[in-house]
Amino acid sequence: MAELTARVRCLVKVKAYNDHMRNHQKELEAQVEKRTQQLKMSLQQRQQIHEKLKEAYRDTIHRLSRAAEYKDEDTCAHLLRLSNYVAMVSREMGLDEATVESILYAVPMHDIGKIGVPDKILLKPGKLSPEEW
Repeated sequence: MAELTARVRCLVKVKAYNDHMRNHQKELEAQVEKRTQQLKMSLQQRQQIHEKLKEAYRDTIHRLSRAAEYKDEDTCAHLLRLSNYVAMVSREMGLDEATVESILYAVPMHDIGKIGVPDKILLKPGKLSPEEW
C-alpha cells in the first residue's frame, strides 16, 4: 500500500509538472504572437511615416523646382529631362532602385541656386561682367 501511495503521488506530481509545462508553452506562444503582432504594427506605422516623409521631400523638391522655374522658363523642361536621363543612366550602371530614386529626386535641385540670382543677371543676354560673376 505504501509503495502504491508513493507511486500515485509521484505520478500526480509528474502530471502536474507536465500540465504546467504545457500551459507555460502556450503562454509563451501567446506572448510571442502578441509581440509579433505589435512588431508588425510598428513596422507598418514606420512604413507609413516613411512614405509620408518621402512625399513631403518630393513636394518640397517640386516646389523649389517650380520656384527656380519662375526665374527661367526653360528650367522646368530641363529639370524633367535631366532627371529622366540621370535615372536611365543610373539604372544602366546597375545602381539599385533606392539609389536611382534618391538621384532622381536630387537632380532637380542642381539649379536651385537660380532662385537667389537677380533676374538682371540670370536673364542677361551676352557675357556677365566680373562684378556680376
